[in-house]
Amino acid sequence: MKYLMNYFSLPFMRNEISFCFYAEKKSRMGKYHVIHTKPCELLPEKPSRIKMGFFENFEEVEKAGRKQFGEVRFCSFCCDFS
Repeated sequence: MKYLMNYFSLPFMRNEISFCFYAEKKSRMGKYHVIHTKPCELLPEKPSRIKMGFFENFEEVEKAGRKQFGEVRFCSFCCDFS
């Protein structure tokens, strides 16, 4: 599992680090919603985003995002997998 160790939104739950994720309310090109972490510089203002909650890894947030929005993609700025 991949963790977001470069970002700090760190409530400690069950002795593991969790991160706060948000999704853009408006889908891009009518196809997918973009998911961001809290400190992302590209995160939309409050009226244009939905707080998804705290997750420990990308797999959990992707599953929750697909359940809520259908198609989702991660922000390439704040959710870089490399």
